Amino acid sequence: MVSDMLSADLTYYANADVPMEWDHLQRLRGVSEGDVVRYALRKREPLAVELEHFCRAVRGDSTARLVTLEEGARAIASAEWILRAAQPGDPS
Repeated sequence: MVSDMLSADLTYYANADVPMEWDHLQRLRGVSEGDVVRYALRKREPLAVELEHFCRAVRGDSTARLVTLEEGARAIASAEWILRAAQPGDPS
């Protein structure tokens, strides 16, 4: 299963049950791909959804999903860790 968060695609790759006569090729290819299913998902522009939830919260809608301060702080800490880890020579 592959989830592409940028394009909002969800794709399932089944392993093939077809034996290969050339076993050396099988070792090079690893898992062989069988059927592929791409799931149809409703895709909305993330910033528009965020703005809608913000506007609903400002209007007092109790069903609007708000991010807590703790959740926001964890997201920023995760992003900072990823940026540090992406630097050359960083052991973390």
